[in-house]
Amino acid sequence: MKEVGLSDREIRMIRAVFRGVPKVREAILFGSRAKLTHGPESDVDLALVGIDDSLMAEVIAETLESLPIPYRFEVTPLTKETYVPLAEHIRRIGVTVYTRDIHAHQKDEAFDVLAAAELKELGYASE
Repeated sequence: MKEVGLSDREIRMIRAVFRGVPKVREAILFGSRAKLTHGPESDVDLALVGIDDSLMAEVIAETLESLPIPYRFEVTPLTKETYVPLAEHIRRIGVTVYTRDIHAHQKDEAFDVLAAAELKELGYASE
């Protein structure tokens, strides 16, 4: 994967969260971290394919912000409405940080178990 403004450990933790949300088919990093122009206070901009409502995006952002990663997360569902303004930017600089393997794990519970185990292995235990 192309270098991005996140460590390998941080990317693994982010991916583990997405594995626990079966609707997320793809997560694309964009903005300053994808361009490598970020500063220490820069947020993490993620566009999600498969999520179609902003409430779900907010819940995912809150989950990501509960991780031991020192950044804020801006999560945007990639819908018809959001795609047009973001399309060119994402096409030029977007970096896919997660893609769901639709053939792996057929049940939501399997995703939950995998995500929880991976987060535990990475040293994060939810409260």
